[in-house]
Amino acid sequence: MTFHFSIEYKTQWGEELRVIINGKEYELNTFDGAIWAADIELKSAEVGDKLSYQYAVYRDGQLIWTEWEIAPHTLLLNGVVSNKRINDEARSYILADYWRPIPETLPLFSSAFTDSVASHGEILTQALPAFNKTLQLRIVEPRLMKNQHLAICGNCSQLGNWDSPVKMSLIGLQEWGINLDAEEIYKPIEYKYVIVNDEGNISPHQFTET
Repeated sequence: MTFHFSIEYKTQWGEELRVIINGKEYELNTFDGAIWAADIELKSAEVGDKLSYQYAVYRDGQLIWTEWEIAPHTLLLNGVVSNKRINDEARSYILADYWRPIPETLPLFSSAFTDSVASHGEILTQALPAFNKTLQLRIVEPRLMKNQHLAICGNCSQLGNWDSPVKMSLIGLQEWGINLDAEEIYKPIEYKYVIVNDEGNISPHQFTET
């Protein structure tokens, strides 16, 4: 399997970014000191059902800091692929990431909050349904209360044509995601994250961005 890693992070002179996968470091490359990327080949046996990784900053070859270790980037790979045309080893994943610092809203990531005050059920252990070409949209949003869910609404049928918000799934610690069939997207998509209640109605109290 090929994983195309990419992250925007502006480094200083002498700094570099690496991605850490299962304790092993892989160097990233950059042309402008802002976008760091690398194509990494991994066998299914090395990854298993879940790819977990985090980015780290090095200066003159020495580790300076890493992302927040409590919530690493995670990609579940045990989903069922509809109309499967290629085997797992030939699959390719494009990962466009952002740096994950320790959040300012740290208490909202605690078990006291996620398990009782604002419980949204268990985090998925089975990957979302996949397609031959899958676009996964994900967002970290910890401010939802109990009986609230994150949803998405947009300008294509998979996103409800602006009329019917589609509920997203809890795929990580306060992280929500949805998979779209990229082969069914025929134009640039526009979308907005919205809050819905248990009945699927949009909450009047919105704070997410387009």
